[in-house]
Order: sequence, then C-alpha cells, then structure tokens
Amino acid sequence: MKNSILYLSLLGAMLAAPAIAQTMPTAKALQQSATGESFTIGQMRFRVVPDAVLEPSAAKAQATPAIGKTNARQQPAIGKYTVKLGAAKSAAAVATGGDARMAVAMSDSGVPVVVTSSLDVYVSHIGALNEAVRDTGGKLKYSSALGGNGVIEYASVAQALQAMQKLSAIAGVKSASPRLIREEFVLY
Repeated sequence: MKNSILYLSLLGAMLAAPAIAQTMPTAKALQQSATGESFTIGQMRFRVVPDAVLEPSAAKAQATPAIGKTNARQQPAIGKYTVKLGAAKSAAAVATGGDARMAVAMSDSGVPVVVTSSLDVYVSHIGALNEAVRDTGGKLKYSSALGGNGVIEYASVAQALQAMQKLSAIAGVKSASPRLIREEFVLY
C-alpha cells in the first residue's frame, strides 16, 4: 500500500513536470518586467510590473486538460486573477477586466502578488488616521481606535503608493503598506 502511494506520487510529479516547466518562464518574464515603482513591506521589497494586466480567472467549472498535456495559454494565477504579460493597458484591456485599483508586483525573491489600491495604516492615535485620510486624499474604509489601525482606499495603485510616501511624514503614523493578494500558481 505504501509503495503504491509512493509510485503514484512519483508518477503524478513526472506528469506534472511539463506544466510546471511551461509556467516558470512566465514567472521569470514577470520578474524581468518588474520595472515600475518599488515599495517595501517589512523586510520584503516589491516592484510593480507596469505592463501586466489582471483578468478574472476562468470559472473552475470549465474542463481542465489532462495531466501531462501542455496548454499554450497557461498563465500564472494570483488568487482568482490570471496575469497577462505584455498586454497594453488600453481601454480594451480595462474593459476585459484590467483595473487601476490592482496591479501585479514581484518580490525580490520572485514571488508575484496583486497590489491593491488600499493601504493598511497603523497609528499611535486615531486622530493621526483621520489626518492621513485628509492629507492624502483617500477614503477611510475601516478604522479601529482600539487596534490603532485602519484601511485607506485610493483611486489607483499609483495613488496609493504615492500616499504611502506621504504617510511616513505624518506624526502618529507608525507604518503603512499596500494590501496584497498573495501568489498562487494554478496549473491546469
């Protein structure tokens, strides 16, 4: 029984290898295209991929190809979004799902994430959060006087990243960072 499980696991890994190998160049291409604005969360540095477009992933109800078969249209997925690289951010791209309130960023370690236009802000007193909203032109989405934090939303990721720099100069603001949707490569 144990040998059967081991053999099936090895067989599955061998059959999935072509799909993994096909996805990796896309992740590498994303890393090379990460030439936009950079930001840091904790010790991790991220850089925006300006020519990447996010589209909602196809419904999981669609039939998936059999394991081992290659699919020329494989794209990395971050959460529920598919990343398309090299797509122009035109009106057509926005109409098909692109959104200025989300962008793709790559960490220095090569992990892709979706950056949202919302900032998590930690403050020493709630008055600093109100001042931060007023001075940066965002909309307060959530605040907690007890927790000393809040969420400020902006019209675009670019505005959120600019506001993040302004927030560091406001007295009482401890830290601010963009909200992220973490990476998950989905191999279908």
